[in-house]
Amino acid sequence: MKCIHCLRDSKKSERIGGICPGCQKPFAFEPTVGQPTDAAFKAALDRVSGQGRVRFTAENVYFEMERHFGRKPGENPYYLAGCLMIPIASVGGMLALVIGAWALLLSVVAVILMPMYLIARKGKTVQLSEVTFDTWLGLWKGTHGLPAGLIEPRAALPSAESVAAMRSELEHYSFDRAVICDRRETVDLLLANNFHFENNCAVLSIDGYPASVFDLVRQMLKRNPKLHIFTLHDATLEGCAMAHNLATDPSWFVGQGPIFDIGLRPAHAEAFKGQWQEAFPQDRAASCPPGVTQEEYAWLRRYRLSLAAVRPEQVIKRLFRAISERKADSVALSKPDESTRVSHVDVVIFSTDASTSDGGGDNFG
Repeated sequence: MKCIHCLRDSKKSERIGGICPGCQKPFAFEPTVGQPTDAAFKAALDRVSGQGRVRFTAENVYFEMERHFGRKPGENPYYLAGCLMIPIASVGGMLALVIGAWALLLSVVAVILMPMYLIARKGKTVQLSEVTFDTWLGLWKGTHGLPAGLIEPRAALPSAESVAAMRSELEHYSFDRAVICDRRETVDLLLANNFHFENNCAVLSIDGYPASVFDLVRQMLKRNPKLHIFTLHDATLEGCAMAHNLATDPSWFVGQGPIFDIGLRPAHAEAFKGQWQEAFPQDRAASCPPGVTQEEYAWLRRYRLSLAAVRPEQVIKRLFRAISERKADSVALSKPDESTRVSHVDVVIFSTDASTSDGGGDNFG
């Protein structure tokens, strides 16, 4: 294993007490017991931070580690079961030579189809345990300290003193754009990267976060008849219904708009296979809400896809692009729902990486 400090490569027998034999600094991990190497974990941190250009959440790192260190095919129980079916079915095929041709045919079909089915079944959802990842992150922090750029929960929020100082100013101010998120972690991501300052944009979550400024900012937004609203969310029933709810809830933006839904939806899922998670229990039992199609509902009852699976730099660039080019032909929109004024940005917006020319290049690389 190579040391991230002195770059010396050492064998396990040389790493006495988990210490590098070269520079005498400690390793966080021991790959021979199923952990990643320190270099691999550092590489994941570098990727989610865009080589130090953006801040990120622990959940971003989790999905990055899943991409590279999730359960390999040989570790997947479904895959192993499929592999075991081959010799079992082969023995059955040999016996079928004695029993009859039809039994032989069925055995051949089993040999071919069963492993294919089981292998296809694997790989859709995440395999890395969240408990395992939390353990890894704790080991890294204990050895190397808090990763540079990692957003501690709620660390991006203004203090009570600063809110009080700017309250009178906010009451006479108006944003022309607002990003409404389904999760507080997404709000933290945008605030920590100064998206609100650099794009003159309010950022709130639909459940009232940040609490210190939520009511004040929402009332300010509701007074602006020229407001453009953007929703950013996970592919969940709640997230996919959020734009419709904002457009029809009197406490939000009835009669205002337009509302642009730029969050993740089931149409994005294929590009993120392997990053899916099981649907929340309440989603599996819920009926189809307004703003969600029956096709989307069928997928969302079984799975969900977190926005944290998208690297932060890409989220910021795509959001910047959608906001800055909302009237341009290059941002493809669905035909707006006349009853709600909700438009959906073309589903390719999070299906491919954004280059610097896609927006946000000056600020985010």
